[in-house]
Amino acid sequence: QLKDDSPYSGLVKIQSPGSCGLQFYNQLLALQVEHKELIIDYRFAPNTSVEQAVANHSADIGFLTQAPALSEVTSHKIGQEPLLLVTPAAIKNPT
Repeated sequence: QLKDDSPYSGLVKIQSPGSCGLQFYNQLLALQVEHKELIIDYRFAPNTSVEQAVANHSADIGFLTQAPALSEVTSHKIGQEPLLLVTPAAIKNPT
């Protein structure tokens, strides 16, 4: 559906968990400023909600932090982000 649309005009609905959204949000805002006819509806949601939104076509694109479980969606790995565990300094070996 997206292939037939102009890449720089119209509404694009995107969803992701907050961790992904923080990576993309500023870049998407800059894209909107550059292309005045582009409207990006970006929503933050948990993985399961993002996956469901893509499956029922209420979102055009979704970013997930885990592999999808629904057969109605297809995924492509686009990156990898390190997971960091933060603990109080007094904890030397977290278990």
